[in-house]
Amino acid sequence: KQQDITKRLHVYISLHVFFFLITGFILKSIPAITLEDPSIKYALRLIDKQVRKGHDTRKFRFALPSPEHVLGLPIGQHIYLSAKINGQLVVRPYTPVSSDDDKGFVDLLRPGTVFPAFDQTVRLNQAHRHNIRIDPHGPLSPIVADEI
Repeated sequence: KQQDITKRLHVYISLHVFFFLITGFILKSIPAITLEDPSIKYALRLIDKQVRKGHDTRKFRFALPSPEHVLGLPIGQHIYLSAKINGQLVVRPYTPVSSDDDKGFVDLLRPGTVFPAFDQTVRLNQAHRHNIRIDPHGPLSPIVADEI
């Protein structure tokens, strides 16, 4: 009887250790999602800007809350950038150009050296002074393609 109890205890402990390891692996492989709650505005910091594909096109990179976060926005949907400029709230939609598999950042592409979303008044290299936030919303149009 003692051997039977010991054997069952080993099986019980082994199963718990196995499930603990599997659960930890699964939870680690699921990235943290930035845009979990559509009712919340998320403050993101501008971390980089680059000239791309010509002198008048720029890529702006915003940091997500941690290096392990993904944006969490389905393909084809957009976000709103909002900022208070001279006491007025300015809000414009943008579609990210980075993949939702990219961790730690989101990229936006804009023509011109000035970010038009802010009525030609704010340069993105000064954006950190204006408390820019992103506000997730659904697609710009109601068209959703199931198959191409």
